[in-house]
Parts: sequence; C-alpha cells; structure tokens
Amino acid sequence: MKLVLEFTRLFKTNQNSEMNKLIAFLIVSTLISCNSPYREMKSIDEIDGVWKSNLETLTINVEEMLIKSDLDSFQKILTHRHYDKSKITVSLGSVFFYDAQVFIKEDGSAIKIDKENAEIVVEFKKIE
Repeated sequence: MKLVLEFTRLFKTNQNSEMNKLIAFLIVSTLISCNSPYREMKSIDEIDGVWKSNLETLTINVEEMLIKSDLDSFQKILTHRHYDKSKITVSLGSVFFYDAQVFIKEDGSAIKIDKENAEIVVEFKKIE
C-alpha cells in the first residue's frame, strides 16, 4: 500500500513525465495481478479428504499416506518432503507417477496440484 501512495505522490509532483506514469502503472498492475487466493500447503494434513475436479475424484488419506483416484484401481503411495512442505510425490512402490507442488485456498475449500513432470495444473474442490 505504501508503494501505491508513493506512486500517487510521484504523479502529483512530476505530471509531465510520461515515463514515470508508465513505470508506476506497470508496478501497480503487477502488484494487483499477483494477488492469488491460493497459498503453498504448509502441512500434509491440510489435504486430507476427498477432492473433486472436472476429470477425477481424489481420495487422500494422510494417516496411511495413500492417494486414490477414481480413474484407476491403484492406491498410490503419497510422500512429502519435510524440507519443502508444499511438494508431494505419488508412486506405487518403485514405480514413480509424479512430483507435484500443492497450493491450497486460505479457507481450505480447494487445492491446486501442479504436476511438475507433466506440466499440468489441476484444481480440486473439497467435497467431504
């Protein structure tokens, strides 16, 4: 907010400078566009439950560290990194499926899973 006030003051003192106006506009628009309702997952417990997207339904059990999709019959192993709490790995024994970064809405009603090796981002809504 202090940046916006500073740019407003800059406009008033130097109204003839088109470059200052352009720079201020770009910085303010960048600040506004970076406002996302999602944040990085802080704990694996935040994603426990049933999640539904347009394509599939995921059942995530963090007690047993399992993840199941309605698209296949396999219960996959869910692991996460203690040093990077927002990252998960989904595998089936020695068979690797994907690494992903998980983002969650502040109210916990939705998650985004950004699959790194597939470059796919899927949004899921909590249904349970």
